[in-house]
Amino acid sequence: MTKIKNAVKIYVLLQDPRPTDEKVALLAERYCGAPGDYTVSRTNEGKPYFANVKDVFFSVSHSKEYFACALGSFEIGLDVQMQTIKKHESIEAAAEHYKRLAKRFFHPDEVKYVENGNVNSFFDVWCAKESYSKYTGQGMDRYFGKYSVIPADPADIMHGKWQAMGKYFVRALLDDRYTLCVCTGVEAEIDIEYVNI
Repeated sequence: MTKIKNAVKIYVLLQDPRPTDEKVALLAERYCGAPGDYTVSRTNEGKPYFANVKDVFFSVSHSKEYFACALGSFEIGLDVQMQTIKKHESIEAAAEHYKRLAKRFFHPDEVKYVENGNVNSFFDVWCAKESYSKYTGQGMDRYFGKYSVIPADPADIMHGKWQAMGKYFVRALLDDRYTLCVCTGVEAEIDIEYVNI
């Protein structure tokens, strides 16, 4: 299987009852094009990695009905979020709700981005922050609001590719309700494939 340099393959499947590590191993086999020992281990901070395969990296995320796994030849962080609005909540009320949440958890630059945007703006930032946290392996800790994933030109987020904090971010929509974001240390293209395994 020929792979594009600096490409991230993202496999998306509807929720599958199998354990995460089993799904990851099956998707790694598909990505690599060969069987192998894709045993998943975790760092002390909980970041998953392949114990016996040193040149393939991955990150997983799930949100409601979707499970996603990003694989590549370099460190990756992936997050998928369902853009939720309460059943009887207006778009305007939801936007105000997410602006309040942003003020509690986000960096001031991110709060400004959300305040100048809409409901989707909150999820753009949330997904980018979670993908960065997964990339670094630090998780969502007390520093979550101390750093900003907003680029020098915030409009770059709407274009789906940007750089912040020396990292590269790519945002995509899985459908009209789900936002996906990938964080890497190199500029990369993403290839999303919906699969059954």
